[in-house]
Amino acid sequence: MAKLTVDMDAGVIGALQELEGRSYEIIAKAVDAGAKEAEGVILDSLLATISPAHQNGELVNAFGRTPVDSNGAGFINSKIGFREPRKDQSGSMDTKGGKRRSYYVRTNAMIANVIEHGSQARNIPARPFLKPVQKKAEQLAEAEILRVFDEEVGDL
Repeated sequence: MAKLTVDMDAGVIGALQELEGRSYEIIAKAVDAGAKEAEGVILDSLLATISPAHQNGELVNAFGRTPVDSNGAGFINSKIGFREPRKDQSGSMDTKGGKRRSYYVRTNAMIANVIEHGSQARNIPARPFLKPVQKKAEQLAEAEILRVFDEEVGDL
């Protein structure tokens, strides 16, 4: 899915150091607000792309964002995408040797990819829902991150 990176200049980093230990809390709140904005834009686009019969389906229900987290390198993030597995994802079959073997039928990410890019093998046309709104989602997320950050820092 889309990746949003906000680089901070030395002035912002200096201001963060003066926040006396609240910097993670403030940045996490800002990142969550930005991810929520981007999630809404992408979900609206997905709903406009798929048929009304599928708008309450498993793919839409699996769409969302992760809680804000920090990786080992100090990056604070929230990911937007599809949860797995699907209810119909796993199965099994007998191999030639008579052993049962598990396999995956389909995943939410695979279905979203086919919607976005289509499939020549199955003659499914592309119905992009992410590419047309990616820049808008990034801009709204960045604006919301900065707004919440300024609001939180201004309260100190």
